[in-house]
Amino acid sequence: MQTILEKMNELRSRSLGINSVIHELFMDDIIDKMDFIIGMIEEYQENHLALVMNSLSNDLDNMTADDINFDEPATPGLTELELRETYIKDLHLSSRTIGCLTRHKIKTVWDLLLWSAEGLAAIKGFGIKSVVQIEEYLRSIGCELRKEHVE
Repeated sequence: MQTILEKMNELRSRSLGINSVIHELFMDDIIDKMDFIIGMIEEYQENHLALVMNSLSNDLDNMTADDINFDEPATPGLTELELRETYIKDLHLSSRTIGCLTRHKIKTVWDLLLWSAEGLAAIKGFGIKSVVQIEEYLRSIGCELRKEHVE
């Protein structure tokens, strides 16, 4: 009985198409259909992985130091939904700051983003220390207060 490799070489010499080669391999019981399918899946996975790795390698080869921003640390950033669902009371802010914000119907980070530093500072009982505390928190999540307050 011929090996798969021997049979493949014989079929190649006859210039048969891939469908004919597969048909002949099955008909001559050279290869089991299940083994063939498993082999094809494994080969596809290896080829696909090789393509992905090659593409990644090319991207990395073409990358220069100019493509990386070393000045700014990466910030996690929050989605709009997360900003709308992150409540001020859950932040690590002073109780005085939280109280002032809540009295002005600022309940979420999303609400807070409608305010400017000047607008917050104008709230009775809200000091510059609270503004700085909020600005630091917002920077840590990749956000900032507005330049001008929105009513």
